[in-house]
Amino acid sequence: MSEAPSKNALKKAQKAEAAAKKKAEKEAAKAAAVAAAGPATGGKKKSLVEDESSMDPTQYFENRTKALAKYAKESGAAIYPHKYFTTTSLADFVETFKGLADGDRKDDVTASVAGRITSVRQQGGLVFMDLSADGVKVQIMTDAKTYEGGEEVWAPIISTLRRGDVVGAKGFP
Repeated sequence: MSEAPSKNALKKAQKAEAAAKKKAEKEAAKAAAVAAAGPATGGKKKSLVEDESSMDPTQYFENRTKALAKYAKESGAAIYPHKYFTTTSLADFVETFKGLADGDRKDDVTASVAGRITSVRQQGGLVFMDLSADGVKVQIMTDAKTYEGGEEVWAPIISTLRRGDVVGAKGFP
């Protein structure tokens, strides 16, 4: 013979059932809100800089190869140019402009440097990249407004760049 559950056990089971029901309703409402906002972005504005750190290396390589081929086909640009002419090395650039205060910019000087991207971050419409070469690091800031080709050219370039890419940059120190 089995005993009937006690009053306390019944109350506990009813309370757990009510909590589970409430949780299920809350998750259904959240899923409906995400679906209404847009399934591709999860309700958030899509970032130009993607997080691919959790991908399998084989999957990352396939996605990266496809993205580069797509960019090369659409833009007609050489994704692996033979040479990029720089006006100064990164070490000389840092030495020359080390006296420049944070946030200042010399609009009368144009510099061209090259290096490996070690970090890419996005804040609103701005994209920040750390370029490293010759044992020094320089932060580059770019946005669609100041890019000479405009946003229709800038956005595909920025969305294609990843950490580890070797790039050239031309602009104001």
